[in-house]
Amino acid sequence: MWISQQVLTLMTLATLAASCTTPAASRPDLLFVPANATLLPDLPRPIALRDGRSVYEDGSAAVRFEITGDRDDVTNQIIRYFEKLEWRQRPTQYMNTHIATSFDAGWQGQCACILVLDAQGNPVVRPKLYRWQGGWENKSGDVVTYSLYAEGGHVRGSASYVPIRLVRASIRRKSRYQYQRTSVGRLTSLGGYFVSRTKDHDPR
Repeated sequence: MWISQQVLTLMTLATLAASCTTPAASRPDLLFVPANATLLPDLPRPIALRDGRSVYEDGSAAVRFEITGDRDDVTNQIIRYFEKLEWRQRPTQYMNTHIATSFDAGWQGQCACILVLDAQGNPVVRPKLYRWQGGWENKSGDVVTYSLYAEGGHVRGSASYVPIRLVRASIRRKSRYQYQRTSVGRLTSLGGYFVSRTKDHDPR
């Protein structure tokens, strides 16, 4: 009887834990999109769609959209939304901490690097391309990222929600990859040094 009661208690705790974490496991509702924006299909295959947001098996979520309007107005709407939720602005990207987000610098000009010709073969003058990247983090460590491009009055963007466990897993994978690259580089370097020293002292 005592064992049965203990098992029941453990099962209850597990159920409560699951009920607490499941709502936060995937939060497509966090991905704000301006009201007059058009949602675009996401490239990967989600397991579900919620209000146009893609939900994935690992608990992450994403959305793609486009909108016609002032690019600063679009980013200001996004910033105000997360201010109300009291999410902290990240000064850098969570996967590339050496790359700053755009909260301080704002929209940055980019090279379109694509030559478009008209029917007569003449270059078409295109509006300058701009890019904006934002990232937020809550107290639990979950991350939301936005990547926007603007060309003239047309803005195209994508947003992602990444739960803390995926954030940690991604950082661990990146750290292992960097360590492996560094280790291989050191071995190559040491191997080259050994070979050169051997040649220098070759008794033949």
